[in-house]
Amino acid sequence: MATYHALVVLASACMLIFLGTTTEATSTTHPYASFIHLASVGAWFGISFWVTFVAGVLLFKYLPRHQFGSVQGKIFPYYFALSLVLTSLALASWVHLEGGLDLLAAIKSGNEDGKVVACLGGAALLSALQLLVLGPCVTQAMEARNKKEKEEGFADTTSKVGRSPELLQLGAAFARMHGLSSSANLLVFLGALFQLYVLSAKHVTFATMAPTVAKATFWPWS
Repeated sequence: MATYHALVVLASACMLIFLGTTTEATSTTHPYASFIHLASVGAWFGISFWVTFVAGVLLFKYLPRHQFGSVQGKIFPYYFALSLVLTSLALASWVHLEGGLDLLAAIKSGNEDGKVVACLGGAALLSALQLLVLGPCVTQAMEARNKKEKEEGFADTTSKVGRSPELLQLGAAFARMHGLSSSANLLVFLGALFQLYVLSAKHVTFATMAPTVAKATFWPWS
Protein backbone atom coordinates (compact mmCIF):
# COMPACT_ATOMS: atom_id res chain seq x y z
CA MET A 1 0.00 0.00 0.00
CA ALA A 2 2.67 2.48 1.02
CA THR A 3 4.78 1.64 -2.03
CA TYR A 4 2.25 2.55 -4.66
CA HIS A 5 1.08 5.59 -2.71
CA ALA A 6 4.71 6.72 -2.83
CA LEU A 7 4.65 6.23 -6.59
CA VAL A 8 1.60 8.49 -6.81
CA VAL A 9 3.54 11.17 -4.93
CA LEU A 10 6.46 10.67 -7.32
CA ALA A 11 4.18 11.12 -10.32
CA SER A 12 2.84 14.37 -8.89
CA ALA A 13 6.36 15.60 -8.16
CA CYS A 14 7.48 14.81 -11.70
CA MET A 15 4.54 16.73 -13.11
CA LEU A 16 5.31 19.77 -10.99
CA ILE A 17 9.04 19.71 -11.79
CA PHE A 18 8.58 19.52 -15.55
CA LEU A 19 5.60 21.83 -15.81
CA GLY A 20 7.41 24.37 -13.68
CA THR A 21 10.63 24.44 -15.70
CA THR A 22 9.21 25.97 -18.89
CA THR A 23 6.79 28.85 -19.06
CA GLU A 24 7.58 30.49 -22.39
CA ALA A 25 7.50 29.03 -25.87
CA THR A 26 11.03 30.34 -26.37
CA SER A 27 12.41 28.81 -23.19
CA THR A 28 15.08 26.15 -23.48
CA THR A 29 14.23 22.58 -22.61
CA HIS A 30 16.02 20.26 -20.25
CA PRO A 31 18.66 18.29 -22.20
CA TYR A 32 17.31 14.94 -21.00
CA ALA A 33 13.60 15.71 -21.39
CA SER A 34 13.34 13.91 -24.74
CA PHE A 35 14.99 10.82 -23.27
CA ILE A 36 12.59 10.88 -20.32
CA HIS A 37 9.63 11.18 -22.69
CA LEU A 38 10.75 8.33 -24.92
CA ALA A 39 11.64 6.10 -21.95
CA SER A 40 8.34 6.74 -20.17
CA VAL A 41 6.23 6.07 -23.27
CA GLY A 42 8.24 2.95 -24.13
CA ALA A 43 7.98 1.57 -20.58
CA TRP A 44 4.28 2.46 -20.45
CA PHE A 45 3.60 0.54 -23.67
CA GLY A 46 5.76 -2.42 -22.63
CA ILE A 47 4.23 -2.83 -19.19
CA SER A 48 0.68 -2.48 -20.51
CA PHE A 49 1.31 -5.01 -23.28
CA TRP A 50 2.96 -7.53 -20.95
CA VAL A 51 0.37 -7.38 -18.16
CA THR A 52 -2.63 -7.35 -20.51
CA PHE A 53 -1.66 -9.76 -23.27
CA VAL A 54 1.07 -12.00 -21.84
CA ALA A 55 1.12 -12.34 -18.05
CA GLY A 56 -2.64 -12.13 -17.63
CA VAL A 57 -3.35 -14.72 -20.33
CA LEU A 58 -0.73 -17.19 -19.02
CA LEU A 59 -1.79 -16.83 -15.39
CA PHE A 60 -5.43 -17.36 -16.33
CA LYS A 61 -4.50 -20.48 -18.31
CA TYR A 62 -2.29 -22.19 -15.74
CA LEU A 63 -3.56 -21.10 -12.30
CA PRO A 64 -6.78 -22.17 -10.53
CA ARG A 65 -9.46 -19.52 -10.94
CA HIS A 66 -9.44 -18.19 -7.36
CA GLN A 67 -5.65 -18.27 -7.18
CA PHE A 68 -5.46 -16.37 -10.45
CA GLY A 69 -7.73 -13.67 -9.05
CA SER A 70 -5.67 -13.40 -5.87
CA VAL A 71 -2.41 -13.00 -7.83
CA GLN A 72 -3.94 -10.37 -10.10
CA GLY A 73 -5.24 -8.54 -7.04
CA LYS A 74 -1.65 -8.25 -5.78
CA ILE A 75 -0.16 -7.24 -9.15
CA PHE A 76 -2.68 -4.63 -10.24
CA PRO A 77 -2.13 -1.96 -7.57
CA TYR A 78 1.56 -1.76 -8.57
CA TYR A 79 0.69 -1.95 -12.26
CA PHE A 80 -1.79 0.91 -11.98
CA ALA A 81 0.66 2.95 -9.90
CA LEU A 82 3.43 2.47 -12.47
CA SER A 83 1.00 3.39 -15.24
CA LEU A 84 0.16 6.59 -13.39
CA VAL A 85 3.83 7.48 -12.93
CA LEU A 86 4.73 6.75 -16.57
CA THR A 87 1.74 8.54 -18.10
CA SER A 88 2.34 11.54 -15.84
CA LEU A 89 6.00 11.63 -16.87
CA ALA A 90 5.03 11.34 -20.51
CA LEU A 91 2.56 14.23 -20.22
CA ALA A 92 4.86 16.48 -18.23
CA SER A 93 7.87 15.89 -20.48
CA TRP A 94 5.78 16.49 -23.62
CA VAL A 95 4.47 19.79 -22.27
CA HIS A 96 8.03 20.72 -21.31
CA LEU A 97 9.41 19.83 -24.76
CA GLU A 98 6.69 21.83 -26.49
CA GLY A 99 7.71 24.97 -24.62
CA GLY A 100 5.16 24.94 -21.83
CA LEU A 101 1.69 24.39 -23.24
CA ASP A 102 -1.52 25.78 -21.82
CA LEU A 103 -3.19 22.39 -21.37
CA LEU A 104 -6.82 23.50 -21.71
CA ALA A 105 -6.06 25.80 -24.63
CA ALA A 106 -4.15 23.02 -26.39
CA ILE A 107 -7.02 20.57 -25.98
CA LYS A 108 -9.60 23.10 -27.20
CA SER A 109 -7.47 23.90 -30.26
CA GLY A 110 -7.86 20.37 -31.60
CA ASN A 111 -4.40 20.45 -33.19
CA GLU A 112 -1.71 17.78 -32.80
CA ASP A 113 -0.53 19.10 -29.44
CA GLY A 114 -4.11 19.18 -28.22
CA LYS A 115 -4.70 15.57 -29.23
CA VAL A 116 -1.47 14.46 -27.55
CA VAL A 117 -2.26 16.35 -24.34
CA ALA A 118 -5.80 14.90 -24.31
CA CYS A 119 -4.42 11.40 -24.88
CA LEU A 120 -1.67 11.59 -22.25
CA GLY A 121 -3.83 13.44 -19.75
CA GLY A 122 -6.70 11.02 -20.25
CA ALA A 123 -4.38 8.04 -19.77
CA ALA A 124 -3.00 9.54 -16.55
CA LEU A 125 -6.51 10.20 -15.23
CA LEU A 126 -7.67 6.69 -16.11
CA SER A 127 -4.59 5.24 -14.40
CA ALA A 128 -5.40 7.24 -11.28
CA LEU A 129 -9.03 6.09 -11.47
CA GLN A 130 -7.86 2.49 -11.75
CA LEU A 131 -5.49 2.83 -8.81
CA LEU A 132 -7.79 4.66 -6.44
CA VAL A 133 -11.31 3.51 -7.40
CA LEU A 134 -11.80 0.76 -9.96
CA GLY A 135 -8.98 -1.53 -8.86
CA PRO A 136 -10.01 -1.68 -5.19
CA CYS A 137 -13.67 -2.10 -6.18
CA VAL A 138 -12.84 -5.03 -8.48
CA THR A 139 -10.75 -6.70 -5.77
CA GLN A 140 -13.49 -6.21 -3.16
CA ALA A 141 -16.16 -7.60 -5.49
CA MET A 142 -13.96 -10.57 -6.42
CA GLU A 143 -13.22 -11.44 -2.79
CA ALA A 144 -16.90 -11.29 -1.88
CA ARG A 145 -17.84 -13.54 -4.82
CA ASN A 146 -15.00 -16.00 -4.13
CA LYS A 147 -15.93 -16.29 -0.47
CA LYS A 148 -19.54 -17.08 -1.34
CA GLU A 149 -18.45 -19.55 -4.04
CA LYS A 150 -16.37 -21.46 -1.50
CA GLU A 151 -19.31 -21.56 0.90
CA GLU A 152 -21.56 -23.00 -1.80
CA GLY A 153 -18.96 -25.34 -3.29
CA PHE A 154 -18.44 -23.53 -6.61
CA ALA A 155 -14.76 -22.65 -6.15
CA ASP A 156 -13.61 -24.93 -8.99
CA THR A 157 -16.35 -24.34 -11.53
CA THR A 158 -17.89 -21.48 -13.48
CA SER A 159 -21.24 -23.23 -13.88
CA LYS A 160 -24.21 -21.12 -12.78
CA VAL A 161 -26.49 -24.09 -12.26
CA GLY A 162 -27.52 -24.39 -8.62
CA ARG A 163 -26.07 -21.07 -7.50
CA SER A 164 -28.01 -19.03 -4.99
CA PRO A 165 -29.51 -15.68 -6.02
CA GLU A 166 -27.03 -13.96 -3.70
CA LEU A 167 -24.07 -15.61 -5.42
CA LEU A 168 -25.44 -14.75 -8.85
CA GLN A 169 -25.80 -11.14 -7.74
CA LEU A 170 -22.23 -11.06 -6.44
CA GLY A 171 -21.01 -12.54 -9.71
CA ALA A 172 -22.88 -9.92 -11.72
CA ALA A 173 -21.45 -7.11 -9.57
CA PHE A 174 -17.92 -8.43 -10.11
CA ALA A 175 -18.51 -8.73 -13.85
CA ARG A 176 -19.65 -5.10 -14.07
CA MET A 177 -16.66 -3.74 -12.16
CA HIS A 178 -14.23 -5.99 -14.03
CA GLY A 179 -15.70 -4.83 -17.34
CA LEU A 180 -15.21 -1.17 -16.41
CA SER A 181 -11.64 -1.78 -15.27
CA SER A 182 -10.79 -3.80 -18.38
CA SER A 183 -12.19 -1.07 -20.63
CA ALA A 184 -10.15 1.57 -18.82
CA ASN A 185 -7.04 -0.59 -19.12
CA LEU A 186 -7.59 -1.01 -22.86
CA LEU A 187 -7.99 2.75 -23.32
CA VAL A 188 -4.72 3.37 -21.46
CA PHE A 189 -2.96 0.82 -23.70
CA LEU A 190 -4.41 2.47 -26.82
CA GLY A 191 -3.11 5.79 -25.49
CA ALA A 192 0.40 4.36 -25.48
CA LEU A 193 -0.07 3.12 -29.05
CA PHE A 194 -1.30 6.54 -30.14
CA GLN A 195 1.70 8.31 -28.62
CA LEU A 196 4.10 5.84 -30.22
CA TYR A 197 2.44 6.60 -33.56
CA VAL A 198 2.82 10.34 -32.96
CA LEU A 199 6.49 9.94 -32.13
CA SER A 200 7.18 7.70 -35.12
CA ALA A 201 5.37 10.14 -37.43
CA LYS A 202 7.59 12.94 -36.15
CA HIS A 203 10.74 10.83 -36.70
CA VAL A 204 11.74 11.62 -33.15
CA THR A 205 15.39 12.04 -32.26
CA PHE A 206 17.02 13.84 -29.38
CA ALA A 207 17.84 16.70 -31.71
CA THR A 208 14.35 17.14 -33.19
CA MET A 209 12.49 16.98 -29.89
CA ALA A 210 14.93 19.04 -27.88
CA PRO A 211 17.38 21.05 -30.04
CA THR A 212 19.45 21.91 -26.99
CA VAL A 213 20.43 18.24 -26.67
CA ALA A 214 22.43 18.41 -29.87
CA LYS A 215 24.55 21.19 -28.34
CA ALA A 216 24.68 19.77 -24.83
CA THR A 217 27.25 17.43 -23.39
CA PHE A 218 25.44 14.10 -23.21
CA TRP A 219 27.25 12.49 -20.30
CA PRO A 220 26.83 14.42 -17.05
CA TRP A 221 30.37 13.55 -15.94
CA SER A 222 32.05 14.70 -19.21
